[in-house]
Amino acid sequence: MFERVPDMDNNMACNFCGECIKSCPRDNISIRIRPFFMDAWATRYRSPDNAFFALVLIGVTIFVTGDMLEPWAIWMEAAMERFPAELLGIHYRYSIEVLTKSFLYFFISLLLIPGLVLLFASLSNYLAGDNAFSGLGSTVVTFGYMFIPIGLSMHLAHNIGHLLNESQMIVPAFQRAVNKYLPINVGKPDWQVVTRTLADPGLVYWLQMSLFITFFSVSLYAGYRLARNRYPESRKGFWALLPMVCVAALLMAMNIYLLNLPMAPRHIH
Repeated sequence: MFERVPDMDNNMACNFCGECIKSCPRDNISIRIRPFFMDAWATRYRSPDNAFFALVLIGVTIFVTGDMLEPWAIWMEAAMERFPAELLGIHYRYSIEVLTKSFLYFFISLLLIPGLVLLFASLSNYLAGDNAFSGLGSTVVTFGYMFIPIGLSMHLAHNIGHLLNESQMIVPAFQRAVNKYLPINVGKPDWQVVTRTLADPGLVYWLQMSLFITFFSVSLYAGYRLARNRYPESRKGFWALLPMVCVAALLMAMNIYLLNLPMAPRHIH
């Protein structure tokens, strides 16, 4: 969208509408398959907004997952006690909860995760040498793309749990909707199906961990290719990449920790 097709070297602006293929009078545009995640290191056009978005995505997935865990209520109570509600003249508990949650959401997504990567980027510059990069911004933009698999793995692993543990609820939910809105009866919904899962919890867990391992490997490989492309000297590339690998491992460890916590019951019928 809003791109000159011959200049494109990645699919970020493509919504797969196919209009470029249909409208080309020379019939020289086609859809081709590229290796998974190749755009991260193959593109010549890396922008600060895309790199920042990749980091924000990690904070969003961490926060959304944490919101569904059993310890979340305890964490929120502790955070609400520290929120300066009286100083702001706010006494309604629900307002305090919403403001506290909103603050944490924006703090984790927009400040904490990007700030952590920025801190490690400064270490990358130090280890690689003063002349390796023009500044921190260039380091973050270069390596920011390697963090996309970290956020994506959390999103996929989280939703695999929902799919295999809760998708059977579609049957009673469908029965309830038909009984309520159509002049027919398809039987009484059996909500006890919630207690039965489509897969063994152990299998779900190892599927989630396999996703984490796979996507972490993709993240490391992307970081390696980005460092190799940016640094002509392999030694500088290694020292620049090392802090990025450490922060990626730290964020992935956070993903694993959160998914090892019990999910809170959320269903009301």
